[in-house]
Amino acid sequence: MIILVITHEMPNIKWNEYGTILKEEAKAIWNLQKKGKIRNIWFRKDTREAIIMFEDINVESVRQMMAQLPLAKGSLMTYEIMPLEAYDGYERLFC
Repeated sequence: MIILVITHEMPNIKWNEYGTILKEEAKAIWNLQKKGKIRNIWFRKDTREAIIMFEDINVESVRQMMAQLPLAKGSLMTYEIMPLEAYDGYERLFC
């Protein structure tokens, strides 16, 4: 299963005051990626919020991992978890 996570920054955060926690966040994300939990991660160009792709894992495991990230624990971000499934619309071509 592929699970997509979209993070949302809390409003009015002065990120230049959070260098330590941002470094902790990067380290935590890197560790998850090294362990094969995170398949890909991007930033949205317009907001700098993260888009994270988890693969071969269940929603509850993703929820637990996200809750342990420094920015979530520090109430500096929220996130949406979206389980995805393969597109099956091509089947309409053969009906």
